[in-house]
Amino acid sequence: MYYKPDERWEIFRITDRELFEEKFVLKGHFHTGVPQDVREAFVTVEYLLASAWHYWPLYDEGVNKALRLIEIAVKLKAKEIGIGLTYKDKQGKSRSVALAQLIDQICPDPHHAHIKERLHRFRRIRNSQMHPDNHSYMGAMDIWVKNLKSVVNVLNLMFLPDAELVEMHRRTEVFTSSLTMFKDQLLVLEVPEKKYLIHSIQSFVVARDTFFIALEPVMLDAFEAISNHRDLSGLLMVVRNPIPGEGSISGQDSAGNAISLSLNHKEENRETHRFFCEDLAKLDNTSRSFYQLHLKNHYIWQIEEEMYAWWGV
Repeated sequence: MYYKPDERWEIFRITDRELFEEKFVLKGHFHTGVPQDVREAFVTVEYLLASAWHYWPLYDEGVNKALRLIEIAVKLKAKEIGIGLTYKDKQGKSRSVALAQLIDQICPDPHHAHIKERLHRFRRIRNSQMHPDNHSYMGAMDIWVKNLKSVVNVLNLMFLPDAELVEMHRRTEVFTSSLTMFKDQLLVLEVPEKKYLIHSIQSFVVARDTFFIALEPVMLDAFEAISNHRDLSGLLMVVRNPIPGEGSISGQDSAGNAISLSLNHKEENRETHRFFCEDLAKLDNTSRSFYQLHLKNHYIWQIEEEMYAWWGV
């Protein structure tokens, strides 16, 4: 009874354990600076997720364990930098410092802002999951797989040396300044054996020496595609040590291949881009808003997934 596969996984077209593990069991990819206590706790998360093959609701417990691990990590980080976990109230009784306050204390500077935002987001999710209005099963929805990858990302980021976070913040500011030359310009993304026309740079995130740059591609028949809500995926440029040049950004991908993003100089590309812009202008407000919101959400999770894989390289 206890070791039979849960038939509910067939809802997700999961018919064997190997496919289940590939799609829903998340490994903890961590750099050497992440404390051993955190690493071992995430192994428990992995086992809970894997055990859900036999009983679906155990996936909930794996997710909840990962959310609780955020609090453990925050307290370990606080101890590491000399921040107390308790205080005396007016009656002299010892009280625990609230998690929200601890997060603010371990993330006091501008170079911690992206980590603080992520930690507070998971604190709010944890609160909602720890205090449900009724009993329900989350199930292994795609959003929870993505959130688990995001948990791994923030655990890695928060235990990077502070000097490294300062350097990442500096790189972010320098790179942001360099993007002004690309504003409202048609761009060309060149990767091994492929080229793409790029309408805009949407956002980017820095992790160590790697930039995750979200790009909005020029689509053919954009009006039809967007109106029918299909083929709306953006592109992500993952580049190590990007070098801003005169009208270009160049660097290497994770395999060491040369990649670049540069200003367009071909007239035929401008014509293709003009058709794309005309299609965007023809969209009604509902379709345009859907497209913009879809891209924004797509980029957020695309960056999280690529960064999760990047820690494991």
